[in-house]
Amino acid sequence: MTDGHVIRVNRTNKIKRLDRDVEPLFFWRERFKILSFILVISIILCAIPFSANALNWDGSTQGGGGGITVNAKKGYALRSTSDNCIGYRFSTVDKSGRIKTSSPIDIFRNTGIGNNAYSYEQKFNTKYNKKQLIDNQNSGFATSRNSNNCYKETSMGFVSSLPKPEGMKSWQNNTANLNKVLDKLGIGNVDNLKNGDKIIVEPIYDVKLENVYHAVTETEIAIYGKHILGANSDGGASWNSQSWGFISNYVNIVYPNALYTPDGQGLWPAATPSKRRITFYNIINKGYGVGIAYTETRKTFSPALNVRICEAWPGTAGVRNNNHFGISSGNSFSNWEYGHDYPINNDEVWYAVHFPADTENCYVRQTVSVEGGESKSRNVWLNSNTWFDVKLSPSRVDLDRSHFTVYAKEDWIDSNGKVLKYGAWKTFYIPVKPVLHRYEVSALNIQGDKQAYSGEAGRGGAVYYGQRIYPQYTFTAENNWTSRHYLRGILYEWRDNDWRPAYDNASLGNADLHDDYVGINSSYSYTSTSRLGLYTVPNNEDAPNESNEIPFYIWTHWYSDIPHTTETKWLSLDIVIPDVELTDIILTDSTGHYLDKNNLEVGKEVYVFYRYKNNTDCTVFVNGYRNNRSQINGTFAIEPHQTSTVFGYSFTPPDSGEFNIWGGVYLDGVPIYDTHYETNKFNNAKMISYKVKEPLDLIPVEPNTPYRENTDVITSYWFVNQGSKDCLPQRNVKIKMKAYKPNGHLIAEKEKTNCVVPGKDKNLIYFKWHVPEDLNRQNIKITAEIIMDGKTQTIVNHQYGTIPYERFTTPDTRYEEKAPDGFTVPGIPNSKQNYATWWEYVYENGHFNKKFYSIGVQCGTPAELTPDENSKSHREDGRWVMKSGYGTWLTTKDLLFRVSNTDTAPSGTYTLPQYAYAAYPEFDYKYGNNLCTTLQKQGINWYFNALTPSEHVKRLHYTPLYFPDGEYVAKVVKSDMWTPAGNIISEVVTETVTIKGNAYEDWYVGDK
Repeated sequence: MTDGHVIRVNRTNKIKRLDRDVEPLFFWRERFKILSFILVISIILCAIPFSANALNWDGSTQGGGGGITVNAKKGYALRSTSDNCIGYRFSTVDKSGRIKTSSPIDIFRNTGIGNNAYSYEQKFNTKYNKKQLIDNQNSGFATSRNSNNCYKETSMGFVSSLPKPEGMKSWQNNTANLNKVLDKLGIGNVDNLKNGDKIIVEPIYDVKLENVYHAVTETEIAIYGKHILGANSDGGASWNSQSWGFISNYVNIVYPNALYTPDGQGLWPAATPSKRRITFYNIINKGYGVGIAYTETRKTFSPALNVRICEAWPGTAGVRNNNHFGISSGNSFSNWEYGHDYPINNDEVWYAVHFPADTENCYVRQTVSVEGGESKSRNVWLNSNTWFDVKLSPSRVDLDRSHFTVYAKEDWIDSNGKVLKYGAWKTFYIPVKPVLHRYEVSALNIQGDKQAYSGEAGRGGAVYYGQRIYPQYTFTAENNWTSRHYLRGILYEWRDNDWRPAYDNASLGNADLHDDYVGINSSYSYTSTSRLGLYTVPNNEDAPNESNEIPFYIWTHWYSDIPHTTETKWLSLDIVIPDVELTDIILTDSTGHYLDKNNLEVGKEVYVFYRYKNNTDCTVFVNGYRNNRSQINGTFAIEPHQTSTVFGYSFTPPDSGEFNIWGGVYLDGVPIYDTHYETNKFNNAKMISYKVKEPLDLIPVEPNTPYRENTDVITSYWFVNQGSKDCLPQRNVKIKMKAYKPNGHLIAEKEKTNCVVPGKDKNLIYFKWHVPEDLNRQNIKITAEIIMDGKTQTIVNHQYGTIPYERFTTPDTRYEEKAPDGFTVPGIPNSKQNYATWWEYVYENGHFNKKFYSIGVQCGTPAELTPDENSKSHREDGRWVMKSGYGTWLTTKDLLFRVSNTDTAPSGTYTLPQYAYAAYPEFDYKYGNNLCTTLQKQGINWYFNALTPSEHVKRLHYTPLYFPDGEYVAKVVKSDMWTPAGNIISEVVTETVTIKGNAYEDWYVGDK
């Protein structure tokens, strides 16, 4: 075929010569020479352009007369018999035979007929390798003059020239040759082939089919032969160039055997050499006319599906600015590679996960998830998508989070998303750095209270020069989980014209705070006291910072990553220069009442208090010192510019004279007299003088009852000697007592001379005097004074209550039908025998005698209660018997007694009872008008008051008519028997009178 002329093949057409007739040439046996001559002419003629028709058939499966179109004049010939291989078809397939590129390629040898065929000869419109033709042999085909996917050998750059088929084995063993082919196929080189991949090579022959020369493979020739002669035909044998048999000995024997595959390697059945013609079916379906130039024996490709690292980044996903937090390569902190700081609270975090490229670019599904949160996936080609930037919720760091756990995996999938191989999850640990605050430095005073502080809560308080403090460091954290830290702190002081650490320990870096592995969270702060212990505040006012401070340098390390988490801070506490002052010395008694320092009492304990003042702008702590220069127990805190009163000691003043008391106050921890820390060095000590008055005193003895008008009473005092010296008669000490009415009128004045009392003791002094009438229950005032050498030394005043001398009677008998409601006869009372005892010192024969006295009213003899002698029918029957309604009369005596082991009191030291009354059972033995009867005294006897001056007419007490039969007993109460120890009150019950009947029985007429 030349000049665009195409041979068309169909059933009806004959071979038609368009420009000239070209006879088919054929070589066979003894006619070799003639045929050779003809072949040479034929080759020459082939170079002359001619028109030809292409082959075309509809893909009918029938052979020999099936759906084909043939020119009326068929022509079958070979261009050459010595070297008719004009090139090779190359293709690559995987182990299953699937082609790895879009189309095989044809490479034409650098020979005359090869280069001619590249440009002018007919070729199948679509080029297939043998495996494709086996699969598609019943499809339709067509040929045309084309150079699709065709290359010349001259453009390939082979290391050695393309050989004849018998030389292909040697040629293909050179990988450099095959790499040129693979490059054109788009594979690159042999190294890019996978396990089982094959390079297929098929010789291309120059064959005239239907009068047109074609560049075709042996399988393509057999496909054509099958469709015109049938699959089971072997082409036959003929000398007729118009029939297939003219070329069958070559295309059905020589060419199929020229290159074949004795091992089909799963692509097709194996081929064996044949000396006979081979059917089209076997040529097509077995490994004839094809070679396997190369089979890749490396292991079958399976992607590693590795996940290498996970980078953690701040901000927006995909935005890289060279400030990534770091890189995680595993599931623990030890797998973390530090980048730029760490995520902290409120940071947004996204991740860049690296999936390494594989030996082949496979289709994968990449998945990244965060523990407890979101998961994201994508389907991509691996080698061009090795980084997956993803932001997953939760992405913001909160206070409960100590780390993120990120999971990543890669699965090998096909184009439909079906998983071919599952990758393993890889875990990545993304640490979160705790937010630690170097919160505060503070100074604790010796009481453990915070004296001064500085830090995130502000700045307050101050320490003072010379103060003893406990420096303290406090750290807090925002995170709710516990993190561990190294904590360090240095307290600096100005020394030797430089700031130097106060703690001198080089092994600890001079850090007075050196705590390791300390756990802190938002609920548990950490406070540690400095290793300096009780530290004395220096004076740093000479330092060049123009302020007097204690500077602290604080730094911390997160225990998990010490090199990258150092954080520091400077804080300081203010220092002030103190001043304390002793402002006053105060004297009090035991009750806290202030004492006149010029009038202290001998023997009366005095309490000494010191008043200290703090003239400093902060709280100070001081030690106080007593008069004897001993330190007062305790250390005392005084608020700024406040005072504090401190008890120093107590003492008993000496007998008399003028004395001094000293006191001092100095800063805690500072020796006595050391005031160099203070602004005022002269106000720390003070001295006062005091005077002691005479030691004699009077203490009133409180009477046990009020004073009754118109009676004699005794008022007593304790004459007290607080001094150690005895008060003897020769001192002629007088005690004078005066009694005054409420209007100031003098009632009585008594004086006792030569009063005595031993030292450190007391003596009883008493006076008898008469209480006037008409006081109306008002108090009277009594003064007592000690007079020495004509001068009053001590005077005491006291108020005493009074009561009137009341006289009561009971009503006469009257008609009473019945007793009052609720009346019951009370129980008979008991007599009460009372007495008084006292003692006093008497100075006799040059020494003191302590004498004990007593006096009492005897109640052993009851009072006499007898019926009125005028009452009818009264009688005496062992005891008096009478009827109710009649009167009784009463008599009682004053009988005195002495208590054993005491002396009988002298008559002048007491009075007899001066008041008495009788109480009755019908009035429940109560005292008052119409309830009792006041008795009248004659000598030592007491009677009812007389109605008339006549001694024989007595005032009677009438028993009530309603009093029931039974025992009738009255009670006599005697009082106002005064002694130095008070008023003696006694009670005595009367003899019993038996009531039997009533007065009506004697006088009522109706009874008679």
